[in-house]
Amino acid sequence: MRKIEVKGLILVADAVGDDVEKEADALLEQVNLALQQAFSNICPQLGREELFAQYVEEEVAEPTRKSFKVAAVSSNRNSFGLRSMVVVARDGEAYRVLSNDLHVKRQGHAISVELRDRKVDWAALGYEVPEKLPDAPPEVVKEVWKSQEEATQ
Repeated sequence: MRKIEVKGLILVADAVGDDVEKEADALLEQVNLALQQAFSNICPQLGREELFAQYVEEEVAEPTRKSFKVAAVSSNRNSFGLRSMVVVARDGEAYRVLSNDLHVKRQGHAISVELRDRKVDWAALGYEVPEKLPDAPPEVVKEVWKSQEEATQ
């Protein structure tokens, strides 16, 4: 995936397959050249690359998923029949999400969650009412992820 961001305007080409990916890259390159030309027409006294570099940033391959581990699961349900789960990522990021019995996981279960615009997309997995919690302290992260580390050693 390639992304070009111009002061709040984001153009993204997300493609699958060789032909589609080539077309997406060609489209992004056309937009890139058009923006460079527009900037050089606006301020010809500045060098085109210098001016363009001030406004455009190119990024390649942002992460698309993030792993969390279930730290706790409530034993009771709320009035809608949903259980609460607390999940923690390796970097300490933590959430409380609600889940029905079809999607609830056991303590210690790893969950891979899709990221959309750098935000965790809990709805894609069927989880509801995500609540961002304060980051977990390092000792909590170590305890939650302990079994994973033991398995890899």
